[in-house]
Amino acid sequence: MFYLLNMMLMIFIILNIFMLIMFMFNLKKMKMFKKISSFECGFTMQSLTRLPMSIYFFFIAMIFLIFDVEIVLIIPMIMILKYNNFYIWMSMSMYFLIILLMSIFHEWNQMMINWNN
Repeated sequence: MFYLLNMMLMIFIILNIFMLIMFMFNLKKMKMFKKISSFECGFTMQSLTRLPMSIYFFFIAMIFLIFDVEIVLIIPMIMILKYNNFYIWMSMSMYFLIILLMSIFHEWNQMMINWNN
């Protein structure tokens, strides 16, 4: 067991040294501007700076994904209405909608849904 661990450690060290040497040899190639510049649709960028992106866009996208999944979970509940007791179905639906409303209020409380900024 000890021999195996020593062997794995030596292989790990040798591979790391090899990767470090390869990185040193390729360092000059990595500094070339054409290779590190972004390339979109066959055109070079007009300016060197990127435009800042609002974090609220990502918040809205995350909220959309969460509620989209919840809407997908509601559809089977509608389909099983004729197979289940109405009161059981209604209690499941109300429980689900309460969780949905609590999540909306939580996001509103955490200022994820803030349209003023």
